[in-house]
Amino acid sequence: MIATRQAVLRRYREIAAVLSRHGLGYWTAEVGLVRSLPFHRGLVGHPRRSDPYTRADHLRLALEELGPTFIKLGQILSTRPDLVPGDWAAELAKLQEQAPAVPWGQVEAKIERELGAAGRDLLAGIDPVPLAAASLAQVHRATLPSGEEVVVKVQRPGVRSQVKLDLAVLHGLARRAAAREAWRPYDPEALVAEFSSTIVAELDYMRERQNLTRFARMLGNDAGVRVPRVYPALSGPKVLTLEFVGGFRVDDVAGLAGLAMDPAELARRLARLLFRSALEWGHFHADPHPGNFRVTAQGELVLLDFGMMGRLGRAERHRILELVLAVVESDGRRATERLIDLGVEVSRRQATALEVDLGRLLAEYVEAPLGEIPMGDVLDQLLAIIRAHRLRLPTHLALFTKTILMAEGVGRQLDPGFRLAPLLKPLFWRALVDRFSPENVATGLRDAALDLLYLVEEGPASLRRVGGRLDRDELVLHARLEDRDLREELKSIAASLRLSGPVIAIVLALSLLMVVYHPPGWERWAGWVFGGLLIATLVLGAYLIGMARGDPPRRRPWR
Repeated sequence: MIATRQAVLRRYREIAAVLSRHGLGYWTAEVGLVRSLPFHRGLVGHPRRSDPYTRADHLRLALEELGPTFIKLGQILSTRPDLVPGDWAAELAKLQEQAPAVPWGQVEAKIERELGAAGRDLLAGIDPVPLAAASLAQVHRATLPSGEEVVVKVQRPGVRSQVKLDLAVLHGLARRAAAREAWRPYDPEALVAEFSSTIVAELDYMRERQNLTRFARMLGNDAGVRVPRVYPALSGPKVLTLEFVGGFRVDDVAGLAGLAMDPAELARRLARLLFRSALEWGHFHADPHPGNFRVTAQGELVLLDFGMMGRLGRAERHRILELVLAVVESDGRRATERLIDLGVEVSRRQATALEVDLGRLLAEYVEAPLGEIPMGDVLDQLLAIIRAHRLRLPTHLALFTKTILMAEGVGRQLDPGFRLAPLLKPLFWRALVDRFSPENVATGLRDAALDLLYLVEEGPASLRRVGGRLDRDELVLHARLEDRDLREELKSIAASLRLSGPVIAIVLALSLLMVVYHPPGWERWAGWVFGGLLIATLVLGAYLIGMARGDPPRRRPWR
């Protein structure tokens, strides 16, 4: 379905009406008139309650009224601590509870349409009363002819067309917001694009099946942790059938008290799992609210709802480790550099102010070893600094920070003496050692050599094109060169790039050699040999580049 102009305009009017009503409530809270205009007493259709509505309440109510797309938008915003303060995130997290149930007749028809004969067999043992109803889907419990207990996740009828319409509206609103100075630092168009890809992916249950399968493979035989079994024959793009998992939410302290297990050990197990999945495997649960983690009567920790997955590439994981190291060493400058390396867009002026604020924050922990640093508190303060500078974290990094905060928050609920940092310490050092293993070093050097080789091949031609545009007065450069004409400087750079070709070829050859050649005893001497050859190559490269720049090495006079 393509959203028509008339449908978009009609949706704009609906959104304007909802925001006008809740916007009035927001304004009265802003200026302190909540007692004069008591919306919480049922004014203008607001639900009645004893306490006055807060600004965050009005936002949540507005999103609920606007339907599935906006409910999901609020849920995702609740996982973005770099954009939303903690009290607002807590209010938006309430959107993760119940939504109005879809009538059973529509659900039944959808299961039959999606699964055919298999769907009719499934319907024979299904409970028409939903186990849960969320913004995009509804879940029913069922018993298979084999006696197995399952849950059936059914996409809400009409939700895809509604999402497409709402996304068209959100893209239009983002373009308007991007034109305003106050919104520009948050890049609203990029945020809406990220949200669009997330919600479209979540509507594809085949992708959720793939996420479950991948995570189960990564877990392997990890005792005490698992994911639900998938039933492929009873699943499709809009219906997903999974093993029923009983037990308690991981934050249900009262319920967990009846199980014969140590709450402190459960807290440690959850935290280790979350960190391992992110920093070792590079794939982690991206919707880390406590309702998606359950503990069975047998003491197993089971992860649910794999519609959203976070991914951290090897380079990102390395940068995160370096950021942690900068925090441990109270190095504000290096912490700022690592944040920029991780994709935080920072202007030169912002970078200076950010470095000062980070240095001031980290100075409080200058004497604390890694195992004693209160990670949650540091992260909360770091996110407050990022919000104060109106910066935005890349999506997966923001989700990872939310995962850390959830792990520490749930850990403290289960065990008041819980500390996250001691669990992070061994994982951090293991990952740091792994980063500098011969295989990873060789892979990194190979990738760098290939990048440099491409630069050597394409760089001179690009510089010639720039020079040609300068000749034709098509390009204006504002540059200050002390001793050389601009054209001579460009020629010198091009010559340097050409002469660096042999150096790059040697580095590439050494990298490939380390990857494919493994004679007996290789592990003992490979690092020393490669290091020596690399140093010699770099010295040769510096010599050649110096020659190309007209700066030959000076010879010391004989005495």
